[in-house]
Amino acid sequence: MDCSNHSNDADTTLSTASNHIQTPLMLPSVPTNPSATVGTAQATLRLDQLGPVIVNSDGTLSRIDNWAALTDAEKRNIERLLVRRNSARLQALRKENNTINGNT
Repeated sequence: MDCSNHSNDADTTLSTASNHIQTPLMLPSVPTNPSATVGTAQATLRLDQLGPVIVNSDGTLSRIDNWAALTDAEKRNIERLLVRRNSARLQALRKENNTINGNT
């Protein structure tokens, strides 16, 4: 196996690639009125349809899998309970974080 030939090929590739100057691609501008939707070329997904975010005791986030199948009364009850539960869990996580970081 001839390593010197291989390195010459790599040098040639690099030198030819550096001779072409390309304009960098730009990101699209930020919309002036962002909404709670994610748009694609084919569809728009409302994030509200996924249901409320659940704060787990370890700080991870999740959602209720069958949110769309629940009745309006069930959704209201769950939202009411989750507000209190999420608030308590966030407060406990903040307290734990302050204890770990040495803040009181």
